[in-house]
Amino acid sequence: MHYVIGDVHGHFETLKTLVDELPTEATLVFVGDLVDRGKQSAQVVKFVKDGG
Repeated sequence: MHYVIGDVHGHFETLKTLVDELPTEATLVFVGDLVDRGKQSAQVVKFVKDGG
């Protein structure tokens, strides 16, 4: 199953909490606004680049 995630805005801890609730076989699709505003933009980018 595919899950579309957008508007993360650098909030890594929130993203991690969301992803931890998804099934392990989930396919994640990230759309737009990964960085900005939040203080954890680098962690968000690394997480997405490493395949979630």
